[in-house]
Amino acid sequence: MFVEFTNGAPSALETINPNGSHRETILSSDIQEMDFPSWSPDGTKIVFNRIAADGTSSNLFMVNADGKNLTKITRSSHSNEDAAWSPNGTRLVFASNRSGNFDLWIKDLQTGRLRRLTTDPAQVLAPDWSPDGTRIAFTSRRSGNLDVWVKDLRTNRARQITRDTADDGWPTWSPDGSHIAFMSARTGNSDIFVVAQTGPT
Repeated sequence: MFVEFTNGAPSALETINPNGSHRETILSSDIQEMDFPSWSPDGTKIVFNRIAADGTSSNLFMVNADGKNLTKITRSSHSNEDAAWSPNGTRLVFASNRSGNFDLWIKDLQTGRLRRLTTDPAQVLAPDWSPDGTRIAFTSRRSGNLDVWVKDLRTNRARQITRDTADDGWPTWSPDGSHIAFMSARTGNSDIFVVAQTGPT
């Protein structure tokens, strides 16, 4: 799944098989840019953020895999982006600057309840939920540099995972939760690295 941008053409949310076959347009828009799509754990829905036509805000939307039942998840005059699903598909964690700074928020899709997860003077972005649902990896400048951190939802404590002088971020958990893949510029280029992540934070 990806979002395509072509000069002079609408932005489009598209899906494609891993072998490159069966490319299909799910949604398209010539007035609102779409970004950061993410599949639900059961593969039936896609959440993404849509930027307002005037570029002043963005909100999360959800749509069925066939492009039907488009639903607005957040209603804010600020930016809401980088959504990631909980393993059971009932909640979303996302980054928002609705509090004045980019922090992480959790939206319960069943009750509609919204909860602020981080309170930090530094930007907190790009969350990803661990497969067991107990931890959330994210990107933050709280150390003075972009690094990967992990917050334990049981203890409410966060631990710094990367400490390189280059920017590290955009973490993704392995399916068994034992490793985190992340993007880093430590080699001079943007490359993918993997770090072990076991035990409580």
